[in-house]
This record gives sequence, structure tokens and C-alpha cells, in this order.
Amino acid sequence: MSTENIRTYDVIVIGAGPVGENVADRTAAAGLSTVIVESELAGGECSYWACEPSKALLRPVLLRADAVHVPGIHPAVKEPLDIEAVLAHRDRMSADWKDDGQAEWIKSVGIDLLRGHGRLAGKREVSVETPDGGTIRLRARHAVAVCTGSRAALPPLPGIESLGPWTSRDATSARKPPGRLVVVGAGVVGVEMATAWQALGSRVTLLARGDGLLPRADTEAVPGVVFTDLEVASVGLTVREAEFTGRAVEVVDHEIGHLAGALQYRPDYRGKARILIDRDRQVVVGATFAGPGVGELLYSATVAITAEVPVDRLWHAVPAFPTISEVWLRLLETRRDS
Repeated sequence: MSTENIRTYDVIVIGAGPVGENVADRTAAAGLSTVIVESELAGGECSYWACEPSKALLRPVLLRADAVHVPGIHPAVKEPLDIEAVLAHRDRMSADWKDDGQAEWIKSVGIDLLRGHGRLAGKREVSVETPDGGTIRLRARHAVAVCTGSRAALPPLPGIESLGPWTSRDATSARKPPGRLVVVGAGVVGVEMATAWQALGSRVTLLARGDGLLPRADTEAVPGVVFTDLEVASVGLTVREAEFTGRAVEVVDHEIGHLAGALQYRPDYRGKARILIDRDRQVVVGATFAGPGVGELLYSATVAITAEVPVDRLWHAVPAFPTISEVWLRLLETRRDS
């Protein structure tokens, strides 16, 4: 690469999605000159085609599912959802697929935003093809961070191209519900989109490979919530993962629907809580909750796991009554009594 007309920064970040923005924010906060290269919308998948639009579609669905089960409210929520209002809310939460706000934030924290397609062109060097057909050359004094994310892959099903298949982007940004929808795959995106579009009037069929829903690998202390009815929230190890890695764990289960706080939430509440305790270290190494509203339990579980809080100390964290978080005390009591 020629040395002329090269812009030099301490750090070059390719991709302005959640990872790229966070990397750039950290390097800029540390006093390093930073540029982000982005070929689409600053903010990336999470802001426009994943987290924000999907949760905007699901929130009214899950709220109605809760309300239907609460005495005195359910007659008011028998009518179908207002599809236009739900989709309009989805559009607002996705900023109408305009990244003005994200671009302004990037600028406000001292990061340069360069529009175009970046590619590695040498050691700590990047070539950027700009929308007007030009080329800009960048050089990093310290590092190039490649944060380009991923894209949806269509399964090799015979004739699938002729059906006009949706990817996850289409599923979260569609302008109206399809009459029929076949969802191929029962991971997080599949089950959430099946939940949303069925509630909005589509006839949905979910195709799952293997012996169950929500296959996961995700990791020692990375939390995740599946916003379906029922919600599924988990962090740390599952029993299967503990067995695979040879970890000796104690499994403690409790029915969330036995809690007074859960019955206040829904009189017919059903749900399960499970924690895994490392037998040697006596700390929680995994937690899974299934039930309405359990996503709010996940941060406490993440803190317990990442901080490696001894189980004996958890007895001193008193939950409020009546709340679903009372399940932590009940899990400890179940372990004690067993």
C-alpha cells in the first residue's frame, strides 16, 4: 500500500455494530484516536434487525399473555392485537432504520465514522471502498479490530429460493403478517419470531432439528433471555454441559409457581428454576429459569456466578415478599431440606 493519502489512527474498527461500537468506545475513552468503518447502519444488527425490533414485536404479545391470566383484566384483552400499532412501535424502536442518533453518539465521544466497505490490506492497514466509488486508506498505530458480525445462512432445502424465504432480518422488519409462516430452526430467533408472528395473526409451523427446542452452547457466565411465553433465561452451565466438561455439580430445582409472588404475577403461574452448584467450590456455576417474567431474575444469577459467591453467603441476600425473586431463597431451602 502506498504511503500517500493514508489516514492514521491509533485503532481502526471495522464494523459499527454492538461489538465494534463498544471496542471503539473503550479505545476512545483510553485516549486512543479511533475510527469506525461501517458499510450499513451504525448500530448494526442489534439496533435495526435483532434485539430492538424483535423485542418491540414481542412486548405486546407477552404483556397480553400475562394480562389474560389476571382476574379482572382478561375481558379487556380478548380482542386481537392492533397489528398496525405493534408494527409502528417496532418501527420507532428501530429508529425507522435511520442511524442519525447512533452516528451522533459516535461523533460525541470523539470517534470518527467512515462510511464504506473495509477490508484488510496489509499489517494494521485497511482499504475502504466508499459509497461514491472512491477508496480511502487507513493505517493503525496499534491495532485493527475486525467486528463485522455474521449474516443469515439459508438452509439447503430443495426449491427454497422460489419461495421468497425470509432471513432473520425480514422476520423482524416485515411490513405485515404473512398468512402462513414456516420457521426452520428452533433456536432463539426461531422461537421468538414464531411467537411474535403467530400472535399477530400468522399460522406458524416451527420445524426443529434434533430432540428439543433452544439448543445452546453461548458459555461460563454469558446471560441470555428467550422472550417467549414462557420466557427462558439462563447463564452459566447446564447439566449437559457440566457432564460434558466433567464438572461435579449439585442440581437444585424448584417450581416457581409455588411462590406467592409468582401467583400475584399470574394466578395460574407455572415455571421452573434450576441452579447448579459446584460440589468442590460450593458456588453457583449455572442457573436456568423458565416462566413468565423470569428474565428479571437473570442479573442476580449472573452476579452470583461471576462473583463466585459462596452458597452460604446467598442466605444473607433476603428477597422481597411477594416477588418472583423469592425463588432464590426457596432454592436454598430445597437444597437444605434434600
